[in-house]
Amino acid sequence: MHIIASACYFALALMAWLKISQSKADIPADQIIQSGSYVSLLGLVPISLHLYLVVSKMLEGGGIHLGLGVFISLVFACVSIAYVIFGFASRNNSLLFLSFPFSGFALLLAMLDGATVAIPNTEFLLFKTHLILSVVSYGLFTVSVLHAALMSSVETKLHRHIISPLIGNLPPLLQLEKILFVVIYLGFFSLTLALLTGIVFSMEIGLPAIPFSHKSIFSILAWGFFLCLILGRVVLGWRGRFARRLLFSGFTLLVLGYLGSRFVAEIILHHPQY
Repeated sequence: MHIIASACYFALALMAWLKISQSKADIPADQIIQSGSYVSLLGLVPISLHLYLVVSKMLEGGGIHLGLGVFISLVFACVSIAYVIFGFASRNNSLLFLSFPFSGFALLLAMLDGATVAIPNTEFLLFKTHLILSVVSYGLFTVSVLHAALMSSVETKLHRHIISPLIGNLPPLLQLEKILFVVIYLGFFSLTLALLTGIVFSMEIGLPAIPFSHKSIFSILAWGFFLCLILGRVVLGWRGRFARRLLFSGFTLLVLGYLGSRFVAEIILHHPQY
């Protein structure tokens, strides 16, 4: 089933790309994009299957098992959901080819996930809320980083006067940047709630509000980077390459905070723990 869902992702990504590559000078770009709206609708099929398979993997053997592969797979499921929602809302499906291949590969990672241990304290609603918010914030910031990387590529090609079918069918850079910061705001909001629920839960079970661990330290540092980025945008009007570099820096810290620890524990040490 994992392979079938991944194949659906890759097929839909190819369909989205072929729709873009059909662009002709005498056909309006928005007409081409809107005529491919069925790609967003069909995308709900592999996304639904993706979520079912990953959640089933998480709940195997009792408790919640959130290994490295499952976590990455969940994050990219959120990425695809975000781009499908954007496709429906804006009637612009030109970005789906970017997210679906990543989701396809991420789903295969969940299938290859090794042995994990059940996450403790998942019987508490507050801790479950913390986990959900953490996955959502990772997903949103992953969307923002992919979006920013695409913007950087488009900007470079425009400066070199290279106009491809993809660039011709994308929204203007200013609109792409507005979308980018909407996603960043949502990601920062969910990350803030994830940190707050984690702090409150730690205090409720008698632990320090902020445990002294590399995961906590890197997550707080990343939150600080994103806060600076948002304040700089609102107060000083930060935009362009400088803003994207801050985003990449904050995301790197966020990745080191959780995925780094999971990689070392599960892949290098073969000793999964929480």
